[in-house]
Amino acid sequence: MQIQTKKLNRVRLVKWMYFDYETFPINQGSVLISGENAAGKSTVLDAIQMVLTGNSTKFNKAANENSDRDLKSYVRCKIDTTEKTFLRTGIVPSNVSLEFYEEKENRWFVIGVHITSGNDTEQPSKRWYIENGKLEDFSFLTDENKPAMAEEFRNKGEKVKYIKTVSEYKDNLRHRLGNLEEKFFEVLLKALAFRPVDNVKDFINKYVLTEKNIDVQSLRESIDVLNEFEQTLKKAKQERDTLETILTRFQEIEENAHNQKVNDMLVKIVDKDVLKKSKDDATSKINIDEQTLKRTISEQETLDLQLKEIKAKLMQLQQTFENSDYHRLTEKLQNHIDKLKIDKANEESRNQQLINYLRFLNNYLSMFIKIKDVPVSPEEVKNIGINSEINKKVETVDKLEHFLKAEIKDIQKQKYNIESERDNISTRIAQFEKEIEDLQSQTIRFPDETVKLRECIEQEFEDKGIESLCIQITFNCIRPLFI
Repeated sequence: MQIQTKKLNRVRLVKWMYFDYETFPINQGSVLISGENAAGKSTVLDAIQMVLTGNSTKFNKAANENSDRDLKSYVRCKIDTTEKTFLRTGIVPSNVSLEFYEEKENRWFVIGVHITSGNDTEQPSKRWYIENGKLEDFSFLTDENKPAMAEEFRNKGEKVKYIKTVSEYKDNLRHRLGNLEEKFFEVLLKALAFRPVDNVKDFINKYVLTEKNIDVQSLRESIDVLNEFEQTLKKAKQERDTLETILTRFQEIEENAHNQKVNDMLVKIVDKDVLKKSKDDATSKINIDEQTLKRTISEQETLDLQLKEIKAKLMQLQQTFENSDYHRLTEKLQNHIDKLKIDKANEESRNQQLINYLRFLNNYLSMFIKIKDVPVSPEEVKNIGINSEINKKVETVDKLEHFLKAEIKDIQKQKYNIESERDNISTRIAQFEKEIEDLQSQTIRFPDETVKLRECIEQEFEDKGIESLCIQITFNCIRPLFI
């Protein structure tokens, strides 16, 4: 089984001894920190051991077991010169952060401590934190490029959640790093001292191995439990993958629903804009129509005045006209015009009837030509209803009249023949029906010999298992011999 590790990736120091703002990448496996004396090698190691162990009292053990360095000297940068003791004065915020990469979950997390030194006489206050994310997600500096105070420190815009006590921080750290044992912090402090170990066996027994005796049965049971846990973990991973697939699908559905809502909203916005434009156009049209209406009313009033003047003049002319001889002549002409209009209407009605008749006749001839020769073509019939020579119209009408008379005679003759044949068939049908009735009324009496013969045949068929239907057929075959 592949071991999933948690790798220390980077270290960031803010206001830590001589380091104002520095990031150390250590993601290349083994890392060598080298430099001259007082270059800051142990300073970096002390920062790492403080965050990994929660110990802020035992500093610089790597270089000097009797070192008197403390947290305040690191934050305020103790220099011990004649002019002053500390390089930094006033309120000094400091920050030490370690960035880890977790292979199993494929994610990053940061552990660290935010330190605030209010003055050079009091001990600095510490706020421990364990947060998901990378170093770039944290606001170590403010917008003024100053170190962030504890209340200003953010992770992706959200306030960092500090852990209240160092013991709670150490418990959370042990679980986050893989359920480490309590002795991890003591072993780490010993390892960071990088001094020669005189007795390797004592070191292993003291710091690495537990003092309990090995219980083989318990160990086997633990292995069995571990195997069960691995199976359960495998099943849980499969369920997790299924849930992730479901979640992905659900997110796609939610995204599609969101897109649909956005599209609907955009459509409504467009509809709103269209309605607003339509409203503006309608309002503009109403204004134009109102102006046009006012102008029209004004013009109508003017025309009404002119009409009144014209009517007054017309009345005068009418009175003058009625008193003259022109009035009687006009009435006579009007009566004659009315009569001509009536005659025109009658002629137009007759002309329309003729056109309808010609249209029907043309359709009839078009169908009739398909089954019989006609002396007149449809084009000639059409010419009757249009302006053409009268002689040709008369000639076409005569041809149609002779043809139709001959066809009517032929049809009447065929009708007479069909009716005669129908009467003959009806007579024959009546004769057949009478013969059928006579046959149905006749009763045939067979001779005694025939009856006896039938009984013998029925008995013979019954003995041989032949159905009575065959007997009836056989009897019907011999019955005509006695009719």
